[in-house]
Amino acid sequence: MRLVFETSIDDKLAFTKHLLATDRLVKRRINRGRIMYSLFFAILCAFALWQGKTGLGVLYLVFGIGIFFFHPWFYKMMSVRNAKKTLVQRDANWYQETVTMSIENDTLLIKSDLGSTNLLLKAFLKIESSETHTFLFTDVRQALYIPHDRIQSGDKDLFIQTLKSRMSTAA
Repeated sequence: MRLVFETSIDDKLAFTKHLLATDRLVKRRINRGRIMYSLFFAILCAFALWQGKTGLGVLYLVFGIGIFFFHPWFYKMMSVRNAKKTLVQRDANWYQETVTMSIENDTLLIKSDLGSTNLLLKAFLKIESSETHTFLFTDVRQALYIPHDRIQSGDKDLFIQTLKSRMSTAA
């Protein structure tokens, strides 16, 4: 069972977006920031109203409500922007490579332009798919990725199904 595909810098960004949408700890961090900043402005609003400065209190209240609703969007946007900035600092061609994955017994063989490695199937925690990618998690926030639109040879669905079945028997 073999799968050959091309990768690019967009795949790393897709993984970042996937983590921002699905990771529990990231969601907790976003909600904590949302609550803390909103609470800060609520305290400022109460203090301003107590001082008799209604206009300033209303302004703080508007900021607090705005932060409560827009903080998750802003956090995700900045995270993707920072990831893109970090990735682009390297040579963008470094991320463009042809990858060959093949399953043999209880091992996933990975060959690319940068080298090759063997991973035991029991090393994978889970497999998650989005509309554009399949992510093979080796850690909570580390994964191999298969872009669906740049597969050169092999059947992606059969490969993933075989990988899942062999993972369950290897564990």
